[in-house]
Amino acid sequence: MRLPNHLALAAAAVLFASLVATPVRASTDLIALKAGGPVGVGVVAGTTNGVTLKVWPTAAHGIVLHIGAPPTLNSVALHLSYRLHFPAIVAPSPGPALFFQIGPAFRTRLVFQAGGTYAELGGGIVVGASITVPQWPVELFAEVQPTFAGSVSTPGTGLGFGLEGVAGVRIFFGRKVLPTDDTPAPE
Repeated sequence: MRLPNHLALAAAAVLFASLVATPVRASTDLIALKAGGPVGVGVVAGTTNGVTLKVWPTAAHGIVLHIGAPPTLNSVALHLSYRLHFPAIVAPSPGPALFFQIGPAFRTRLVFQAGGTYAELGGGIVVGASITVPQWPVELFAEVQPTFAGSVSTPGTGLGFGLEGVAGVRIFFGRKVLPTDDTPAPE
C-alpha cells in the first residue's frame, strides 16, 4: 500500500521531530510549550466539519469537544473525548512541541433522511497528535477514532464499526496575567 504524498510528508516530519527532539519531563509547565491559556477554540475538518473546543489546563490532561456536520450525511454530530497527553517531544529551544494523545471518546449524531430521522450513538478510543509553538497561542492537531456505533430508526436498528478522522487548528486564551513588582496591588 502506497501512502499519498501529503501523508508520507507528515510521517517524515514526525519521524524527524522524534529523532532531533528530546522528551520533556512531565513536570514541565504547559505555558512554556504554548502561549495563550487553558481554553482553545477553532475549526475542525474531516469526518466532522465544524467547530472545536479544548480545555487543556495541564500538559497531561485535556477535554475536547467537536460540533459539526459530516460532509456526506444530512446530520449534526457531537464528539466528546478525554485526552491523556504523553510527555511532549520538543525541538531545540525555542522550538515547537509535539504532543501525542489517547483517550476515550463518545459521539452522537442526529441524521435527517427522507424515511425519517434517527439518532446514532458511538464510542471508541481517539488517538491524536498536536503541535504547539512557544509564544504562539495556536495548536495544530490531527486525530483518528475507531468507533463502534449503534442507531435506532423507524426501519430498525443498526450496529457497526467505523473509522473517523479530523484535523484542525485552535487558538488558546484565558491565561491570567500575574502582577509584576512595579504594578500596584489591588486595594
